[in-house]
Amino acid sequence: MHLDLMSEQVPDATIRAKMRHSLERQGLGKAMLHDLNSELEKAGITARGGSIVDATFTWALKLNEEPRPYA
Repeated sequence: MHLDLMSEQVPDATIRAKMRHSLERQGLGKAMLHDLNSELEKAGITARGGSIVDATFTWALKLNEEPRPYA
């Protein structure tokens, strides 16, 4: 799967939570996680933990830089 973050809209936390809850209600969450872990294991990858971070890019000043007016 390829996701181009510069040209495609990325689902926000609300959408991800709704999807996760929907999968859990249907009893699919654990099955999908099992399948994913099986595929990773076949590829020789061990997943021990991690997290998803929702980040937003904003303008920031460099140290010792004067603020510039917006054009």
